[in-house]
Amino acid sequence: MSWNPDSASARAMRSANRRLAGLLLLVVILLVAAGGVAQAQDRSGYWQRYDVDINIMPSGDFRVEETQELVFTSGTFRFGQREIPLNKTDGISDITVSEEGGPDYVLSSSGEPYTYSVRQEGNSVYIRYNFPPSSDTRRTIVIGYRVSGGLRYYPEDGVDQLYWTAIPDGNPFPTRTSVISVHLPEGAAFTNYDVYGATAEATFEPGQSDIELPINGPIQPGQAVEVVAEWNHGVVAGTAPAWQQQADAEALVKAREEEWRNRWGPVFTLGFASLGGLLAIGGSLGLYLFWYRKGRDAPVGLVADYLPEAPSDLPAPVAGTLIDESADIEDILATVLDLARQGYIEIEEQRKPGFAGIGSSTDFVYRKTGKTGTLRSYEQTVMDKMFGKKRTEVELSDLKNKFYDVIPTVRQQLYEEVVKEGYFIEPPEKTRNRYSAMGIAALVLGG
Repeated sequence: MSWNPDSASARAMRSANRRLAGLLLLVVILLVAAGGVAQAQDRSGYWQRYDVDINIMPSGDFRVEETQELVFTSGTFRFGQREIPLNKTDGISDITVSEEGGPDYVLSSSGEPYTYSVRQEGNSVYIRYNFPPSSDTRRTIVIGYRVSGGLRYYPEDGVDQLYWTAIPDGNPFPTRTSVISVHLPEGAAFTNYDVYGATAEATFEPGQSDIELPINGPIQPGQAVEVVAEWNHGVVAGTAPAWQQQADAEALVKAREEEWRNRWGPVFTLGFASLGGLLAIGGSLGLYLFWYRKGRDAPVGLVADYLPEAPSDLPAPVAGTLIDESADIEDILATVLDLARQGYIEIEEQRKPGFAGIGSSTDFVYRKTGKTGTLRSYEQTVMDKMFGKKRTEVELSDLKNKFYDVIPTVRQQLYEEVVKEGYFIEPPEKTRNRYSAMGIAALVLGG
């Protein structure tokens, strides 16, 4: 038998093979992706220290050296990456990577251990450094780079300024300790300093040219720390860069927000705490007093143990809704019996024998009597649901799975009936819902 590559069976087999290959490729992709996710989730660590040393040069550039002591607690690490934004600089140069007490890394895109690569994407520079597979150990990486056009100049105020993000917001693990140091060239002296994103304490005296800022407490993942320092103008060369005007506006907004929080934050905290306590205590007391004066039933005195006749001609379903302020299923059943009492329907109990006299059952038959008259709205709804437009007789067994959908309508009509009779200003269900909503709102607002 010869094989025809264009036969229908051959085409079907090729199609099945293609589907199988596609399915296998999808499985491989999912396994690789799942493995990558699991690997990323299994890796963890922290920075034991993240020290940043900044040297201001007479030329107006400044050299940054970051000493990052990385501790790998789980998983295997092979590289790290540092992103440096360029939006408030004229550029980054002279990048170096090494290990403290170890080798200098070589610029290479091979990805081999002890190499690093530099690339620019968008408005950021990315430094990737590669090291041998590391787990349950630590490495101290030293990254150095030169920043051009990164200072701010204010000749009208007689000062120049450094404003630099020392700890980036992209760190995925926490940092336990950090010291930020700033050094000025000869002839310059600090006039002020500040730290944003964290707090730091330093012994500062006017005239210093070197300052160390130990950060208080650990730095959480994603928490950026910015250092600001200023010194006397005229020693460091340079003029205000193009980006300075917008950056000054942003810094002014940030400083005003910080000042507002420091000034008014405690006042608002105390005010909201007092308001919460007032709502929690005074709100509950106010609702109780309102119920006591307006909501509770008026005292009626003693009631006889036995009444020889009904106190009013109020129909039983309406009386039941009035007594417990709720139109429930018992009141709807009472409507059927009350219609029989008024003569609009007849109720007959029928006993149905079972097979060979075994397993007999009881059912009820409801018949229209033909009596005419004006029915209340809930009575008319029950009659229409029981008999429809043409039927004059119906069995209870036929109503079991058909009558439930009319219950909400009858309940609402019973509420409207007690309002019409003058016993309530509005349906009690509506009043309960409104006060429940007020109580929940008071709890949320108090919280």
